[in-house]
Amino acid sequence: MPCISLVGWCEAQLQRVPPDLFCRQTLLLGDGFQLQPGRFIWRLKRSADVVVAGSLLLLAAPLLLMAGLLIKLQDGGPVLYRQVRSGLYGQKFTIAKLRSMRPNAEQHGARWASRGDGRITPLGHWLRRTRIDELPQLWAVLRGDMSLIGPRPERPEFEEELERAIPHYRLRHWLRPGLSGWAQVCYPYGASLEDARAKLSYDLYYLRNGNPLLDGLILLKTIRLVLLARGALPLDASPQHCQN
Repeated sequence: MPCISLVGWCEAQLQRVPPDLFCRQTLLLGDGFQLQPGRFIWRLKRSADVVVAGSLLLLAAPLLLMAGLLIKLQDGGPVLYRQVRSGLYGQKFTIAKLRSMRPNAEQHGARWASRGDGRITPLGHWLRRTRIDELPQLWAVLRGDMSLIGPRPERPEFEEELERAIPHYRLRHWLRPGLSGWAQVCYPYGASLEDARAKLSYDLYYLRNGNPLLDGLILLKTIRLVLLARGALPLDASPQHCQN
């Protein structure tokens, strides 16, 4: 009778790996190591990132201009906001997004967005649902700070707590962070420590199983989320297998 490891069962049945079951040996035996810098698939992925991100920026330019105008007319505040995020191997870089919150929304400190968050503007709700606010991050893809597909880049302000509370959290830094990813399309926007733990389980799956076919599936799921306007808004959810 064939035997399968618990990690293998979770991957096959749930398409995720709970952090408590993970170990470095588990990662070394996975195919996702091909996405490490210097590997052929990594170079192929980087080439695709540049071509697709450049094309999307050109196509999205009118939409970005229109969204920027609406943001400016809404309250007169800045169109873009910038944040420092953690990237490949934990290196810090700056991303830009279309502003979806009120000016000075974090004057009392950084915190996760929550359901019914009063800091989010009416226009910002729509920008987040359609993920249009993420489009300026394509510049980070062209710069090489991000990839189109990979773990979501987290804010350093939150990571210190997450690394203390969640086993193997730093492993997600072994890949270039992405504009979209397996965790983003399989689990709603996270707004708590438990959400971060659940999303890491999908990131660990991607670390072990990342390949061009999985990237293509993530891209298709991302397009569906955008068309259905199911973007970055906190939802009630529990970890489960990724639905097709």
